[in-house]
Amino acid sequence: MTQPTQLDPTEQDTLVKQIGLALLRAAPPEWQQVVVHYRAVGRYHEMSAELTCENEEPRAWTVSPDMAALFARLRAGMYRDGRGTWFNARYQLDRPSSYNLEYDRDEPQWDNPPPPPAYPDELQMFPREEENIPEWLTRRLAAPPPPPPPAPMPPSTPPGGFERQRFRIARTFDGMGPQGRPIVNRPQIDELDTEAILAYLDDGPLAMPSRGYDVDRLDPEGRNSVPIAFHTDGTWIWPASVNYYLRTYGVSPEPDLVTHIRRQGFELPEVDEATVNEASAVVNRGAPPPPPGRPVAPPAPPPPPPPPPAPPAVAAVPQPPTVPAVPAVPAPPSPGPALNALRAKFADLGVPDSAYRIGPPVDRTWNLERVDDGWRVGWYERDQYVSPSDFEDVGDATAFLLGKVLLDGPRPALPEPAPAAAPPAPPPLPPPPPPPPPAPPVADEDDIAARTVLSLPSLSALEDTDEREPVSVPAAPPPEVGNSTAMLPAPNRGGGGPSSAMTETRPQDWPIQPLYGEPPLTLFRGKRMIELHPGTEIDRFGDGDGNLTYAVGTPFPLRSLVPEWVNREYRVYRVQQPFEVLTGVAIPWFEQPGGGTAFLLPHAVEDMIEDGYLVEIPGREPPPLT
Repeated sequence: MTQPTQLDPTEQDTLVKQIGLALLRAAPPEWQQVVVHYRAVGRYHEMSAELTCENEEPRAWTVSPDMAALFARLRAGMYRDGRGTWFNARYQLDRPSSYNLEYDRDEPQWDNPPPPPAYPDELQMFPREEENIPEWLTRRLAAPPPPPPPAPMPPSTPPGGFERQRFRIARTFDGMGPQGRPIVNRPQIDELDTEAILAYLDDGPLAMPSRGYDVDRLDPEGRNSVPIAFHTDGTWIWPASVNYYLRTYGVSPEPDLVTHIRRQGFELPEVDEATVNEASAVVNRGAPPPPPGRPVAPPAPPPPPPPPPAPPAVAAVPQPPTVPAVPAVPAPPSPGPALNALRAKFADLGVPDSAYRIGPPVDRTWNLERVDDGWRVGWYERDQYVSPSDFEDVGDATAFLLGKVLLDGPRPALPEPAPAAAPPAPPPLPPPPPPPPPAPPVADEDDIAARTVLSLPSLSALEDTDEREPVSVPAAPPPEVGNSTAMLPAPNRGGGGPSSAMTETRPQDWPIQPLYGEPPLTLFRGKRMIELHPGTEIDRFGDGDGNLTYAVGTPFPLRSLVPEWVNREYRVYRVQQPFEVLTGVAIPWFEQPGGGTAFLLPHAVEDMIEDGYLVEIPGREPPPLT
């Protein structure tokens, strides 16, 4: 088996910061503390989270499954030859700006024990010398395999029926595309049957009661609205997500389950308690995958499936020739449209090609190039980057490059080893920034120690850390620039094709634009139009002649504003009448982590007050400023 790719301490620290930034962006505005527990052995993992909000007790919180992928990368990256890696991680994020990561090799305290194959998988994935195998893992490896379950009674289906085991487990989707987007390729069910099938699915006894809500994978906003539960009718087991996606999006259950329901006359059979308990045991211990495709992972994941087929093969599953099928959910667009839009925007603004470079870096130029884990942006000089920034999303990277070229422009040349005497008239240029302090060393001893608490502004190590002159707003606002979120996956609204998608999301097409002196739309990701309801509170650093506001209490570093604006007067407003705003999340900028939720109002704040849409709330203390 291929050895995991090891990360050096700096790369590990960068990944730890990415986890913190992802949690910051997902947490609600009133959050005070977030704690995430990640446990793993082999390919099996569990993840749970707790959220504490202001004046509230801690409560369970569902985080995006993408978070587990970040922890898995960190766990694999911290593997050391012959020594292995950790099994437990605890990530704590405290308001306003500190985080702490702890990890150890103790046996995880599972919510649902992993399947037996997970333990030998651990040694295949992360080989260890014998003295570095924990005692508990040795004990688990030596344990006899569990006895096979008693042979079930033959199913009461007619000869030629499709049941090949006691239960069949329904899949929510047919597979996943290369970017994690679901693929669905099934015949549509008749509208007259939909209600009857939904009633059958909803009325099935619960083999596993609800355990919260998972991410809606068809929702562009990724909200947690899919119930985590399992139903059974004695023959089939189906996740509650099957009901949800049929009801919400019209995604048909897999054809064999639909056929089974029709054979039952849409009438749910009587299911005795023993059968429900047996189905519950299958769910909780993890059942083998059904013959076609890949199962939806319940909280207790099944034994590791074989490597999934390449995405093109999945996407190319032929549709039934005579029955209309649900089209595959579109995968996120390739980086090509984002890069083409960036080049077009530079051309519109009159920026010469020599001012930037997309591809292999060129000396003394702002560069954007693809790297192993995403995209790198930075000033390149003397065969090296100066404080580069890495991004997973090409849209964020293009927005960052656009802002750098427009706001920073070309940098002065670095001083030569023996610089000439500086002329007396102009002040000397500031020296190059000192290298960032080294990341905390990774312990190689048996007991991996906890990381120390670090200030969250250190997350800005992901961004450009060169010293800047004080920034002032230009005398006239430049033409609007490219939108970093224009290339994020969104539901197809017709018209298809990359060109139409690009046209839909060009920033100048948003109905609300920043007023004079406000930051450009490129400094916000995830933009969308929403309605603010009466009682909502927003705030602002500055007078009422602008239209940029934030969720009340957002710490200043999360706003990514011009640093000097911290000295502006802080004001709080309450919504009196509903109105639409353009909302987005601040990207990292000005050596600040970003992550705050912004609201661009349709008019200046003072006009909104005059028209009765807002009222100022005096006497509020400003949020944390550092």
